[in-house]
Amino acid sequence: MSTADLSELQEHVQDTTERGEANHSKIIAKMQENSPVYEHGLGRENQLKVGTACTTVHLLDCKPGAFNAADHIGRVMQQAHQTMTTKNVYESIDWHHNWRVAPNSNSPASLSTTYPI
Repeated sequence: MSTADLSELQEHVQDTTERGEANHSKIIAKMQENSPVYEHGLGRENQLKVGTACTTVHLLDCKPGAFNAADHIGRVMQQAHQTMTTKNVYESIDWHHNWRVAPNSNSPASLSTTYPI
């Protein structure tokens, strides 16, 4: 990423954060790579290289106010994720809101329908 692109991204994220919205998503991952030594010798061993990587995703075609950053930050500060289960997550999804936000989705009734495998 060039310096100009980085500064543009920082300005864009700052503007939306000041409005209390989120239109970028960040994906942070732990990376591991095993680097084998092809010619073993004294002091030469295989190495496990460990690091982190981050990808920023710009969320396009989202209506203003679709993602409330203050609500998310508040939940993180309350550490609400510690009591989270898959059932709680499924029950907390506002299917009608998802239907309003996603421009190319099906009707709200079909979003909660599960099909047999």
